Amino acid sequence: MSKKKYYAVRKGKQRGIFETWGECSKQVNGFSGAEYKSFLTINEAETYLNRVDTEKEVIDYIDVYVDGSYDSNLSIYSCGVVILDKTGEVKLQENGNNTELVTMNNVAGELLGAMLAMKYAAEHSITAINIHYDYEGIRSWCTGDWKANKLGTKEYKKFYDDISKKVKVKFTKVKAHTGDYYNELADQLAKEAIWITTSEKRNISANRTDYNNYIDLTDNINIVSSFESMFEKKDSLCYITSNKYYFSEKNLNKFVKLCWKNEGRRIKEIINLSIHLDTDINTMSWVVNVKEEEFKYIIKY
Repeated sequence: MSKKKYYAVRKGKQRGIFETWGECSKQVNGFSGAEYKSFLTINEAETYLNRVDTEKEVIDYIDVYVDGSYDSNLSIYSCGVVILDKTGEVKLQENGNNTELVTMNNVAGELLGAMLAMKYAAEHSITAINIHYDYEGIRSWCTGDWKANKLGTKEYKKFYDDISKKVKVKFTKVKAHTGDYYNELADQLAKEAIWITTSEKRNISANRTDYNNYIDLTDNINIVSSFESMFEKKDSLCYITSNKYYFSEKNLNKFVKLCWKNEGRRIKEIINLSIHLDTDINTMSWVVNVKEEEFKYIIKY
């Protein structure tokens, strides 16, 4: 004779304890996320039914926003990370030029951002983070929904598998460029990280550009005056501080176009523009492409 069972339904059409599988199945069949279990004693069934889901209560996710960027002229990918820690906003930036990863363009920066966030959490005893992302690969390569085929995605998947033993990670999709404050902030950080090339953070300065064929504007009084007035104040949420000046994507582009117009040229002529900020030697350089010509400029501050 089979032993009597009690069926406890924690989540179902009707919550409670049932004495037959037939009664239990009516409550759980077709119910998404149903939770139920059978027991040999009614006391065990009641304990299960009334048990608080402590895992859900204990987990305190720290919100993290990540984004990536890429500059095809410099072959540098970058990322921006905003961590909403209990102490306030933590902003992180990083970039790279690994030859194996630059072929992934912007995706390399996206993955770098997610790894930077996970690494920060592990190093600062943060047990759970909620990564807000706008590129689907950040989640799908981790969960296995997307197969990791390239070197960069394989390394990313392995990094996640290792770090998830220490940090619980969940993912939340946000639409890019829809006005989400922290998503936009991460985007700005990623774009500005392209210009940061201090040897202390990046080890890219060893590959510094040869400036011998650049037009030096350092002694141009009008340009220097414009430089000082434009960069002496903050004009953006995200900026790089170097030698008392504040550099942002907005004022860097504005300054370069001002210099171009100062030469009697038209902004419409510009096909491509790349800016390089070297904080090691306090140098700003930029390259302007117009049709089949290329113009290179430099100014020391």
